[in-house]
Amino acid sequence: SEATAIESYIAGGGNVYMEGGDTWFFDPNSAGGHDFGPTFGIVGVSDGAAGGEFNKILGSGIAVGQDFDYTIGSDNYPDHIDPTGTGLLVHANDSPSFNCGVTNSGGSGRTIGTSFEFGQLIDGGFPFPATKTQLMQTYLNFFSPSTTPLVFRVERNTGDVFAKGAFIPGGADLAERIDVSEPVEPGDVVEFDPTRPGHYRKARSSKLIAGVITTEPGFILGNKPGEMEPASLITAKEGLQFSVAGRPMLALMGRVPVKATTENGAIHPGDLLTIASKPGYAMRCAEAKECDGAIIGKALEGLAKGEGKILVLVMSR
Repeated sequence: SEATAIESYIAGGGNVYMEGGDTWFFDPNSAGGHDFGPTFGIVGVSDGAAGGEFNKILGSGIAVGQDFDYTIGSDNYPDHIDPTGTGLLVHANDSPSFNCGVTNSGGSGRTIGTSFEFGQLIDGGFPFPATKTQLMQTYLNFFSPSTTPLVFRVERNTGDVFAKGAFIPGGADLAERIDVSEPVEPGDVVEFDPTRPGHYRKARSSKLIAGVITTEPGFILGNKPGEMEPASLITAKEGLQFSVAGRPMLALMGRVPVKATTENGAIHPGDLLTIASKPGYAMRCAEAKECDGAIIGKALEGLAKGEGKILVLVMSR
């Protein structure tokens, strides 16, 4: 019979898409039809109602985000179905709520079974921009899974990123977004503000030193929505409140340009740097033991006289 031929084809590794309003519940239970449910990972739940139950077909699993309006009234007594065994939900009707599509990759061949008509899906209607062409490509991708090992993925629900390999950014430091109590610029040495817990200011005291404001880090931690672009100059607004996009970035480690002064002598590559008398600036540390707890980092460039910006390897200690 045709049903036997289809079952044999799937058992031999063939892939099948099958749709039918009576295929999954009514036919095998009331009309003596073949039960494809075990092969397709589908269990029939009920026969549905007359008069057009389908209205919005919502995507799930491989079709998540692909939602469609449906030609209302084109169906009659559509089977309500659920996944079973290795079957996975791929489509559900919005209201009344019931499942209407299942994928199954647990056998020799792969299957997709639905109780709605593919041709009655409506392309690109607001607020559902998906198209039948896109959905069919999703089906075809399911039938022909890539044999290339997965090296990068993003969890849709959590945003977690997994990668097999190195991330190679353009910046040379790791930074964290911070709140500040006064305007700061990239290169400023900053400290904890004792008058405003949780905020930072230009460094004035070696005991409170925290680090350096950076420019274009390779990694940025602590971002809030809208804080994806680095700001070259941060200014205070509305009583020291800063715009969401304007919070500065504190270098936690790496190479960073730092404002420096030669008030404690010329700076040479390899010199340890500490806080200077001018707020926000660094100077040469003559003796490491005298700067314990107030080291900003190690100079990678020299400064013969005056003030300027030099590249520093941040290594606070």
